[in-house]
Amino acid sequence: MTREGLPRLVATDLDGTLLRSDGTCSERTRATLAAVERAGIQVVLVTARPPRWLHDLVDLVGEHGIVLCANGAFVYDVRSRQILDEQCMAAGLVGTIAEDQRTALPGIAFATESRMGFGREHDFCDEYTTPGDVAAAMLEEPLDALPGKTLGRGQGVPAGQFHVAVEEMGGGRAGRSV
Repeated sequence: MTREGLPRLVATDLDGTLLRSDGTCSERTRATLAAVERAGIQVVLVTARPPRWLHDLVDLVGEHGIVLCANGAFVYDVRSRQILDEQCMAAGLVGTIAEDQRTALPGIAFATESRMGFGREHDFCDEYTTPGDVAAAMLEEPLDALPGKTLGRGQGVPAGQFHVAVEEMGGGRAGRSV
């Protein structure tokens, strides 16, 4: 706490906390964030979203444009669209985990979020994948930008079984978000 008993920092999750289920922010919440900033308290947003999904928040962030995103992999300034800091996974670790996952879950496909943006294997498709997304041949090929977040999708594998296999094969080597 700082003088007068005020905190120095307020950190808040985005989706389902600061933002409604439709992605909007109430006027009450906006007013509260502005009041917190006027009191000299820094606001930091925290989310699993990658940096590329934060651009539409520029009207919300006010002076508090700093976001811990991609599950903490990146410190991102929404206003300047710049990654200020990153905690990425080593290429060797990503390759080893991917190899283990391919053994446990044949047909698994991967994508990554890095400072360069979204990269995916050809077989990694979801509701957010667009034709303009960069595609790589295989995750284990040399990574130009180290991944802050790696995503896996298993075709034809029930979600529960997929999560158990990923957890068992990950062995605590990398964090995960479900």
